[in-house]
Amino acid sequence: MEQATVSPHHWLVMGSSALLQSVATENYACYGGGGVPRYGFTPSTQPADPSILTVTLTLCAADGGARFALTGLELRYLEGTGQQMTWGGFDRARRLQVVWVWDYYRILSHIALRELLPLNEDEVEPEWRTAIEALRAVQSGDSVIFDVKSACGDIHQEHVLAAAPLEWTSEGKA
Repeated sequence: MEQATVSPHHWLVMGSSALLQSVATENYACYGGGGVPRYGFTPSTQPADPSILTVTLTLCAADGGARFALTGLELRYLEGTGQQMTWGGFDRARRLQVVWVWDYYRILSHIALRELLPLNEDEVEPEWRTAIEALRAVQSGDSVIFDVKSACGDIHQEHVLAAAPLEWTSEGKA
């Protein structure tokens, strides 16, 4: 199959905020993926790079059925302060960009998902098509769930979506 024609200026975007599942995220922020140091505690697996979160992202319909699941998504630490940490990643096969912000000051989790849209839908590979169709089907009340397994404690962060995603085009280019 030929490479799909895309414009870097045409995206499907959505975002949400929710109360931060704070205990495990704070532990992860302080101690990395290897876990909270404890007397006699040795994590069974040390992460190759503790600045990378390995996330299972699930997009669920309001009735609880999964629309889309992506396992093994790597989110890299981008920046942070004592009050906030930002993680980001891009799944190349699905052309999906993900940003996740942990805001300890406000005790909030913020997410943004951005799906690159092709100029010609006939050129789209199956994994990419599945992601586009799942995001286009999103409605108010659906949710995005992030799951991270860690020796610090598992992070299960759910964001209920207030609206369907929007098509976004920068500078009128598409």
